[in-house]
Amino acid sequence: MTVEERVAKTKADEKEFYKDINRIWDDNFFDDCEKFREEHEELAVAYRISMSDEWNPEDCRRLCELAEIEDEWEAADGETFEQVVFKAAELLNVKVN
Repeated sequence: MTVEERVAKTKADEKEFYKDINRIWDDNFFDDCEKFREEHEELAVAYRISMSDEWNPEDCRRLCELAEIEDEWEAADGETFEQVVFKAAELLNVKVN
């Protein structure tokens, strides 16, 4: 498998993962969906970031707060904020793209 094929497969797998999460939340699969969202807020925030066409500063800030690196978020600028968001995602063991 070529590098390009592996990258395409990985992106497809990630999109399916986020579609599954969205389906579960949309279908109210969990009896106490709000409790699940609170306990796994990092998944919800990562999902919103990944599905958005542009960076939402509030979601990015929240992900950094959850990862306890809000000071790095505050110090970031237009050139470095993406690196901070990706670091927060890595610390929380979630993916954003």
